[in-house]
Amino acid sequence: MLLIALGAPYSDPMTTLLAVVPAVLGLGVFVPAVWLTVRSLRRDRTVRDRLVQWAGLDRHGPTDARLIAPGLSVAWLLLSFAMCAVGLWTGFAVPAGVSRDDGYGLVAYGMGAALILWITGLTGLAKAVGHYRFAVRLTGPRRPAGRSASSGRPRPE
Repeated sequence: MLLIALGAPYSDPMTTLLAVVPAVLGLGVFVPAVWLTVRSLRRDRTVRDRLVQWAGLDRHGPTDARLIAPGLSVAWLLLSFAMCAVGLWTGFAVPAGVSRDDGYGLVAYGMGAALILWITGLTGLAKAVGHYRFAVRLTGPRRPAGRSASSGRPRPE
């Protein structure tokens, strides 16, 4: 109703009610989802800061090796990549496979599912790579204190 009859006058109150109720239900799902996402991002940042502080205290080989967890990082990376691939395939396969009789609903649902899968997979890929780089940086060999590698001997002036 909202997309095809945007400029047309209201048809009846029941049709309007049937359009408003799903919109309110959608907002009822969207608002908590955004709130939980922001909350989890803040918690991730707090955990990351605490890990940096913890790693700055001292090194311990066996514990640090578990922090890297290469098997889990690779599994996380591969599952996220598979989710991206399925989302991308769905985004192209559903519109290509729709006939004239199926209508636009199937395309809208297929593209919505593809977008959700693709964005979730990209988020997982970014988190997996970020975690691995972060863990390697925390557990890698420490650089000696003092001047950085980029600063050479001072040039005579």
